[in-house]
Amino acid sequence: MKKLLVLLLVICCHLNALCQLTPEHVGLKHYSYASPTLGSINYYVSTAKIDSLKPVLLYIDGSGPLPLYQYTERGIMGSIPFDIGEISKQYHLVVISKPGVSFADSVRYNDSTGYPQSRMPDEYRKCLSLNWRVNACDAVLKDIDKNLNVDKKHIVILGISEGFQVGAAL
Repeated sequence: MKKLLVLLLVICCHLNALCQLTPEHVGLKHYSYASPTLGSINYYVSTAKIDSLKPVLLYIDGSGPLPLYQYTERGIMGSIPFDIGEISKQYHLVVISKPGVSFADSVRYNDSTGYPQSRMPDEYRKCLSLNWRVNACDAVLKDIDKNLNVDKKHIVILGISEGFQVGAAL
């Protein structure tokens, strides 16, 4: 009986690991940039034709400590509003995580507002400001210029909600 329980535990843990959404599942590659002033900046680049010369599309999401992908009672939701496979045929899609916020995590919906809620990591609380986000975007754009085959004449910035303010300040 003890061996059966151990076997079931191992199987459940393995299945849980297989169910975790990773950047690779959605066509993104994870990069991390270490800044002496900003800390660690996690960002993701679309993998389709990643070695090709393409312009950059920097997508900047809105406010709040929400992960890019959220596990909800309704299923998996994402804050990237377009088909990554399609957009990456023409652009190097670049998406930056907020400080201390994981790529994918569970969220709950607030019963009174209907908005998703997520835990607020200490790093998010400490780092996040308009200045941090603008400087993080600038650092990532410089980093991808070194690491990818980028068409420097065509850089597109798309910001949603607070992300618009970040893009305008960039």
